[in-house]
Amino acid sequence: MGCQVRNIKRADYDQLHLLPPSLEDWVCEGHPARFIREFVQSLDLAKTGFKEPNAEEGGECYAPELLLAVWLYGYFCKIRSTRRLEQACVENVGFMWLCGLHKPDHNALWRFWKDNKAALKQLFKTTVKVALKLDLVALALQAIDGTKIQAVATKHGRFDLQHNRKLAAKLEQSIAQLEKQIASAGPEEQQTVAELSQDLGTKARLKEKVQTAIQQIEQQESSHLHPQEPEARRMRTEGPNRFAYNAQAAVDSKKQIVTAAEVNNQENDQALLVPMIEAAGANTGQSCPKTLADTGYSTGQQLAQAQARELEVLAPLNKRVEGENNPYHSSQFRYVAEKDLVICPQQQELKFHHRRQRNGVELKVYRNSQACAGCRVRSLCTSERQGRGVDIGPYSEAIAQHRAKMRDPAQRELLKQRSRIVEPVFAQIKENGGFRRWTLRGLKNVQTQWSMLCATWNLQKIFQVWQLKADDLRLKPRLKGFFGAFSRPLKSYLSALGCC
Repeated sequence: MGCQVRNIKRADYDQLHLLPPSLEDWVCEGHPARFIREFVQSLDLAKTGFKEPNAEEGGECYAPELLLAVWLYGYFCKIRSTRRLEQACVENVGFMWLCGLHKPDHNALWRFWKDNKAALKQLFKTTVKVALKLDLVALALQAIDGTKIQAVATKHGRFDLQHNRKLAAKLEQSIAQLEKQIASAGPEEQQTVAELSQDLGTKARLKEKVQTAIQQIEQQESSHLHPQEPEARRMRTEGPNRFAYNAQAAVDSKKQIVTAAEVNNQENDQALLVPMIEAAGANTGQSCPKTLADTGYSTGQQLAQAQARELEVLAPLNKRVEGENNPYHSSQFRYVAEKDLVICPQQQELKFHHRRQRNGVELKVYRNSQACAGCRVRSLCTSERQGRGVDIGPYSEAIAQHRAKMRDPAQRELLKQRSRIVEPVFAQIKENGGFRRWTLRGLKNVQTQWSMLCATWNLQKIFQVWQLKADDLRLKPRLKGFFGAFSRPLKSYLSALGCC
């Protein structure tokens, strides 16, 4: 038998089509661009808060659903820059199909983002409701965690009080030189004067920001403030301290759906446990029975608030507070509220001695100098001349109850699930998604960006369900008639599920 000769295909750039190709055939049935289009079409944009553009002003005007689809698909494809999105709408088939061959520029995309920050944040809550309707959220167990993400502000320079004062002095000197050059310029140097005036205005505005940062540092709002991004704070990101924001997430254990997404500029998580639990409950409509968190959240104040609200929390106590390996640690002293005294490990009674303040919290000190004087283990317990003093604060009882709960082996075993629930979300967003630095300045902007990142994460989970076929026996009872053969658009599915 002779060898079969194959046709070698080459590009024919002069090819003419008898009929123009249909735009609908440019992407396949299971393409994520189709999912994004159907999701956006299912939304009531006006009810969600998206603003309709003014068609009587400016140049080209784009519908909000078109620009929203571009932004969502851009986050799906890890494209978050307005200029890169503009380029993708010209070169990328998925974007071209979504835009209907329109070509929105970076200015139109940025104006849409700037004018619809609140609506974009609301979009995240919509993804949570959709996930609930699709039974992707069990509301049986959730985990809370945070991650520090570096701000746009430069990492070079301390920007403490001394640094900002030196910067202000340099700017003042530079402004004086520019003013002198402008004053000495002749009438034939009008172009040079215009350029110098523009530079002068820029430096004057920067000097004003630096002066504001100096005033805020002097008022002890923060020890470090960046003039260009005063809402960012010094935080430990990946390695040394950088100006950053603290991104928080609550994640349901069933399919790792993010149920709450918040951003703040607090350097630690000590006051964020109850707010995050309540935010997740507000988004889902009910509180999750059990929440897992790490050590940074288990402060006395937050544990007391959680107990008062009957919120079940599992979080390891700080080693300084726990003291398991020290038989004479303060955790081994038992406070008896009815008698207002403390029982030490040697069963001696310590009575109220005096009050003192620590970090703005009033503490009651209990001591028994006479019992300590003759105690055989005094050298192991304390080196104080007056005997061992034990502090009892307003949250001591809450800490004691939490400590007793965390000594249960079953609870400790359950706590091990925390890292498997929430940490992969941050790993995927930061490592696989390449998001290790905010691309926008200001707290409100980064809050919107984090909501978009978490909304995209949820949509990726929903997209997996959207791709399933009805012959999957495990999901068929739930999905039949909703996602079966992609014959009905997502709007019909969500309408039937009561999401829109």
